[in-house]
Amino acid sequence: STSNRNFEGRQGALSRTHLMSPAMAAAAGIAGHFVDIREFEYKDQDQSSPKVEVTSEDEKELESAAYDHAEPVQPEDAPQDIANDELKDIPVKSDDTPAKPSSSGMKPFLTLEGISAPLDKANVDTDAIIPKQFLKTIKRTGLKKGLFYEWRFRKDDQGKDQETDFVLNVEPWREAEILVVTGDNFGCGSSREHAPWALKDFGIKSIIAPSYGDIFYNNSFKNGLLPIRLDQQIIIDKLIPIANKGGKLCVDLPNQKILDSDGNVLVDHFEIEPFRKHCLVNGLDDIGITLQKEEYISRYEALRREKYSFLEGGSKLLKFDNVPKRKAVTTTFDKVHQDW
Repeated sequence: STSNRNFEGRQGALSRTHLMSPAMAAAAGIAGHFVDIREFEYKDQDQSSPKVEVTSEDEKELESAAYDHAEPVQPEDAPQDIANDELKDIPVKSDDTPAKPSSSGMKPFLTLEGISAPLDKANVDTDAIIPKQFLKTIKRTGLKKGLFYEWRFRKDDQGKDQETDFVLNVEPWREAEILVVTGDNFGCGSSREHAPWALKDFGIKSIIAPSYGDIFYNNSFKNGLLPIRLDQQIIIDKLIPIANKGGKLCVDLPNQKILDSDGNVLVDHFEIEPFRKHCLVNGLDDIGITLQKEEYISRYEALRREKYSFLEGGSKLLKFDNVPKRKAVTTTFDKVHQDW
């Protein structure tokens, strides 16, 4: 496979996956077995590599400017591009104030004090967080049963789910709101957004780990979860002892600190991008951010209807009088024609 998004069983039951570059995969496909691309014997190997010649004078000029680190020759703006620029440059009043964030179901995240649950694992992929059989829904609720399903449940003789002694099945961690992970790369694997949905539906509002899968990390913020990156040794030395006892941690997002239940500072600063912090503190998801620009959007749509009214033919916003009704096409036998 040339993709790093692999997991057990991805290529079929009991199969083995070998991760390699596209060049290695192509060479193996030609040879029918694994080969070293550096030693691959090409047909006509002594033949010089093909070259592409530039024939257009304009392309030569651009190529020369690029290789000489000069300013490239820019083509003149087309009339349509100029018109589009004018359409986008919508004037805004100087006394405009941002629209209030719309309630989109994402609550502001300020401080979180809750029970912390330990998870001593590395490379926890999204298939472990929420297995594929729970991905049929597009709703964000009802997914807590599938959270860490393979670890939390085992089938009995009748095929029914029986709880294991996994940490989230044991008191007091059933009510955990903070997940403390000791291993790297939490949330790696496929890009299913159900992973943060399942965590949030269970009650987890923040994860603390040394590192995350990029897609999971981004999806967490979009769904109101706070993933915190901390040095692994700090997690092991300061946070895991509290989590192992079922103790509470307090995550102070505005001040970017982590405290224990007595108010003692355990982590005096954790990193978070300013924009992501702003969105969490103000309860803004992508829809909320967009609706802050509602006045700009309304002005754009009004100006577009004015300048490009011919594009609005199918819009319900426009009313036309005396529009002839479309008659069903008939055959020569006066029967309604049917397009297959």
